Amino acid sequence: MCEQKPQNKDENEAERLDRVPPAPNLACTDVDFKGVVYGTQLSIHFMRKNPVPGGKIIATASVAGIYPHESYPEYNGAKAAVINFARGAAPVLKLVSATHTTSCEEEQTHYY
Repeated sequence: MCEQKPQNKDENEAERLDRVPPAPNLACTDVDFKGVVYGTQLSIHFMRKNPVPGGKIIATASVAGIYPHESYPEYNGAKAAVINFARGAAPVLKLVSATHTTSCEEEQTHYY
């Protein structure tokens, strides 16, 4: 059986527009945000085993997480997620005598 070719250019364009786009590349989010989440979880696990439980976790955020720029929205979102993750994790970390510091290029924020 032969495939039918579009009869005109408009039909071909309409077909193209109807196709579902491929999944986006989320490597930036995987590295910049998920890496902080996994690293924090692993740190807490080992900090509980220290002779004196606790320690410090330092995560690299970015000013882009506070003041986003239109040219890299995924990066902005991932870095904003790092900042808010540190804020949200602070009460839990206090229970294991740990602190979480989020470092941005021009500022450093401590969450206890």
